[in-house]
Amino acid sequence: MHATSRLPKALLYWRPGAAIVLWTVTTSCAGVLVARALSGAFDNRVTAVVPSAATALAAIASLSAWVLSRQSSGWQPENTAGRLGIGLLSLAPPALVAWSTTVSASPVAAGTVLGILVLGLTFVVVCEGVAASTVNATDVAAEYLPMDGVGPLESIEDLEADDIEASELAESEPPAFQRIARYRESDGIERIDAVLHATFAPGERETALHLPIHPVLSGDPQVTCLPLDGSGITAAAAVAHRYGIRIEVKRSGDIRRGDSVPIGIEIRCEALSCRVA
Repeated sequence: MHATSRLPKALLYWRPGAAIVLWTVTTSCAGVLVARALSGAFDNRVTAVVPSAATALAAIASLSAWVLSRQSSGWQPENTAGRLGIGLLSLAPPALVAWSTTVSASPVAAGTVLGILVLGLTFVVVCEGVAASTVNATDVAAEYLPMDGVGPLESIEDLEADDIEASELAESEPPAFQRIARYRESDGIERIDAVLHATFAPGERETALHLPIHPVLSGDPQVTCLPLDGSGITAAAAVAHRYGIRIEVKRSGDIRRGDSVPIGIEIRCEALSCRVA
């Protein structure tokens, strides 16, 4: 069964476009203000309110574009230094706005706009620091739950082709009730492979599985689920978030007896979307 995020696919890709618009508008406004300042159009003295407001708006717009581009895979370098460099470059238009609007402003204006730019610089450094620590936490070959005593999962296609059953997951120990492995591939794509068991009580036709994701994924997931055992079993993702998914599992036929069915899951996070199979 296959289920996708309820958002239309086109809406998942609005961030790069919004970032480009914000950067273009901010840079254009900064260029106009610098040209007018150099031509002497701002000779009349103004209070600190005008340059402070202009600098703050420019900083908010430019740094918002930087944040949106960071959330768009492929729009910024993978390394921290590259992303930090783009963040610092995003402060250039606000700095130009600050300079041009303080040419004839009161002495207080220079200190005010400098404080705004320092806040912007702090925001960039803190965001990159937090992002770097999160990447270090996930950039491992695989992450397993404590109960997992088996090797990395194969792809869902391999699981289906080989007809792997729960008893085959471990030969000398009881089958694992669930197992999860998380990878970061060479091209930057994150992948999570998992097998969760859906347990039905006698007479129960539907049940739900919850798979929390930590650290959270960088995009909105698309979801596909595959029952690995049992007939008359269907599985679909009812809720899909970057921090976790909820899978609804249903069975048909004779439901008088209890049952436990393994559900195969594969999460791939590429660009702004994640795929779970």
